[in-house]
Amino acid sequence: MRKRHELSGAWYFKIDEYDIGEKDLWYESGLKEPMQVEVPHIRQREEEYVEYCGTAWYQKDFTVPEVHKNKRDYLYFGAVDFHAMVWLNGKFIGEHEGGFTPFEFDVTNELKSGAPNRLVVRVYDPQDNAEIPIGKQGSWYTRVSGIWQDVYLELRSACHIEHVYVRPDIDEGTI
Repeated sequence: MRKRHELSGAWYFKIDEYDIGEKDLWYESGLKEPMQVEVPHIRQREEEYVEYCGTAWYQKDFTVPEVHKNKRDYLYFGAVDFHAMVWLNGKFIGEHEGGFTPFEFDVTNELKSGAPNRLVVRVYDPQDNAEIPIGKQGSWYTRVSGIWQDVYLELRSACHIEHVYVRPDIDEGTI
C-alpha cells in the first residue's frame, strides 16, 4: 500500500501583482510578508482578490521523517488553476497547465530527510481566458484560481511498469 504525507492544510500565500517573484527568486528566499491560507485554497475566497487575475504564490514548509532508498516520492496536485510552476528546496521541479487535471512530479532526489523542505508554487491565472476551458465559472460564477485541490507526497515502489504495449489479434481473439 502506498503511504501518503499530506501537504494540504496551512500554507503561506502572496499575490504578485507585478509578477516579480520569479525574477526576485521567491522560490529560493521564501515569501516575504505572506498571509496564511488553507490549501485547498481558492484565492477568490479572500474578498480583496475576487476580481484579481494574474500571479500568486504559495509556500509550504514541511519535514519528512525518512527518504527511502528503494522507494520513490511523488508530489501530487489534485488541481491548480491555471498554470503552475513548482520548486522544491529552490530547485525547479516542473510545471503544469490546465485548471482541472491532476499532475505529479518525482521529487525523490530533491527531498531532504529529517530536515525542513520548502515547496513553492507560482500560480498564474490570466485575465483573458477565452482560450482556456473554464466551465460555468467563466461567466456565471466567481472564478476559481489557485491550488484548489489536495496536495500530498506519495511513497511508491521504485520498481513499476512505465509503459505497456498491447497488440490485438482480432482473428485469433487474443492480445
